[in-house]
Amino acid sequence: MNLIMKEPRRWFAALGLALAGQVCGAQTGTPDHYTGTVTTSGRVLDASGGPVSGARLSVMPTLGVVTEVTSEADGKYSITWQARNLVAPGVTVARRGGPAPPAAQYLLVACDTQHNLAAAVPIDDQTKSMDIQLAGALAILGSVQDTRSAAVKNATVTLQMTVGRATGSFGRQQPVRADGDGAFSFTNLPPGQAYTLYVRAAGYGTASLALSADDTRTTSLELPPIILKVANLKLEGQVVDANDKPVSGAQVIVMGTDQPNANAVSDSKGHFVFNQVCEGPVRVLAINQGLANGVSASGTAPAQGGDLNVVVALRNNTMATPTIVRQAPTRTSPLKEQSWNWVALREWPRKHRTAVTILLCLQGGAILGAAGSIIWMTRRQRF
Repeated sequence: MNLIMKEPRRWFAALGLALAGQVCGAQTGTPDHYTGTVTTSGRVLDASGGPVSGARLSVMPTLGVVTEVTSEADGKYSITWQARNLVAPGVTVARRGGPAPPAAQYLLVACDTQHNLAAAVPIDDQTKSMDIQLAGALAILGSVQDTRSAAVKNATVTLQMTVGRATGSFGRQQPVRADGDGAFSFTNLPPGQAYTLYVRAAGYGTASLALSADDTRTTSLELPPIILKVANLKLEGQVVDANDKPVSGAQVIVMGTDQPNANAVSDSKGHFVFNQVCEGPVRVLAINQGLANGVSASGTAPAQGGDLNVVVALRNNTMATPTIVRQAPTRTSPLKEQSWNWVALREWPRKHRTAVTILLCLQGGAILGAAGSIIWMTRRQRF
């Protein structure tokens, strides 16, 4: 109390700092993610440690547009890439009712097409410097056939790389077309990585083939033929509502293992037709959007390729636009002291405006009460 009476300004400053600490500490353990840019620099080296010029570098998985740079004559490079799900420094991430989500994983990929060299090394959003040493690149060779072992010409084959839980196109690698013998190849790939091949062709179904990192620990991988079913069957049906009345304008989609990806729109009588479906099981999905009061309806029906009387009955997904009630998250652990920096302090008020308003009102009342007590004590001592 003597400190309060003798140096009220210093006491008010201390009180303000304490209250600010309460504001910041009140959200300890709340997720605080953001997407930002990261710049990673280093050198590209060959197997003997010499610099590699003209190597193409990118970061996988990508966010949007693929960023690709080329190493300089001395092997140096610098790449700026997008990182997602970053956690602001000083913020502890906790998922409500479960463990914290895993950190995003990334690979720095480098390819020297002139000398058939490639490599991929793991990096994260804290990697500012990284040298990458190239080795012999991987080549994937394959072919596409139908169920009678005949070559499927002009099949489209897409290659994607798997990094952690994400799968995306490998750099600027474009889909390739199978030749007249149904053969295709992908070259200049980093070995020891997980890849997935997706195959489709007009008049046929689809197929996919997953390759593990162990499968690709080599410089040449020859695959068994990838088989596509002929899509020579028709599938017809009708979309109806809950009262068995035809629904026009519904989006109808067919899906299933090895089935082609196709969609159609139901006509005025709710009728739909697909002319190229493979033999085997098919699931038909119908969606009708834009109904009154924001209601949408959907339904699915199992079928077989060649069925001509499939009925998809729609059911409303929601009766009205729901009212969102914000609730405080269930805290799984007691509050702990949390270190904060200026980045986290600047971001917190923007992301927790309601909490800021409530806390400021409560703390403003506390400050006014404390000030009133100080004034009252000061006047009492004077008299």
